[in-house]
Amino acid sequence: MHGQDDGLVPIGFTSRPYALRARATPGFRFWELPRAQHFDAFLAMPVLRERYVALIPHLHRALDHAWAAITEGREVPPSGTDGVPPP
Repeated sequence: MHGQDDGLVPIGFTSRPYALRARATPGFRFWELPRAQHFDAFLAMPVLRERYVALIPHLHRALDHAWAAITEGREVPPSGTDGVPPP
């Protein structure tokens, strides 16, 4: 998972190239989050809150999916560019 608007750790130089190489690995998932950046703490500033969305709720959803896959045998949703689907 990576924010598409991450200026601190740019997606094009970190997660995206890794995801392109790892996508053939069974069970690999990669979600790109529009309007997300690296630090949710910055969203306390109104000017940034208007521009960006929080990353942590998507992380929690991804962990819920992973846990359901481990404990209940559920399928993890496919990779995507619109965030992590709800459980």
